[in-house]
Amino acid sequence: MINSTNKFFNYLSIWCVFSTVLLISPTFVRDRLYGVRFMQCVSRKGRKVNIYQIIAAFLSSLLLLLLNFALYAIPFLKTGALVFWDCPIVSVWVEDYPWFNWTYGQYLIALTLLIILITISVIGFVIVLSQYSGNYVSMLFKDIPLLIVFIWVIIPCIIAGAGRFSNVVTEILCFQGAEWLCSILLAFLALVLCGLAYYSKQKKDILL
Repeated sequence: MINSTNKFFNYLSIWCVFSTVLLISPTFVRDRLYGVRFMQCVSRKGRKVNIYQIIAAFLSSLLLLLLNFALYAIPFLKTGALVFWDCPIVSVWVEDYPWFNWTYGQYLIALTLLIILITISVIGFVIVLSQYSGNYVSMLFKDIPLLIVFIWVIIPCIIAGAGRFSNVVTEILCFQGAEWLCSILLAFLALVLCGLAYYSKQKKDILL
């Protein structure tokens, strides 16, 4: 049952990443194509609009994340899995043994938090890439590698076996909770790059 739950959340995280990229990518590129950013730079007040666009992109993506959780919760709740909410997840198999005395409910909450951190990371990276894309084609060539890295590398390493000794990141770094630390660092890196991209664009716009 734990493995089935883990796979379910793995597919959920893939869809959250994919839908987030589809939502955010065209926004900033569309503004550049229609010269919106150039018109904003004419006035000093207009230069501040970019930060509101970034905040709106984060809020929109988080709202989309809530919608995805709601849609995925419907088939999940139909399985009756919440009956085991207070049950501990202990396995006789060593590789699946949890490094923390989770209950099933705590495990669901932990997986949810991991997906939120991964989604925040994707939001930040997509915003950075879209800031430096002049058209939809160039944005597409940036999105494809990003999706490949997240769907085939980051998500399997972090979500698969999360909270258990079988997790890839836990095995490589040899300490418990490594997957959560990597998720937090990844989200922090995305936010920092997003901030640096914003300030570099602001300086460039002022010079123009």
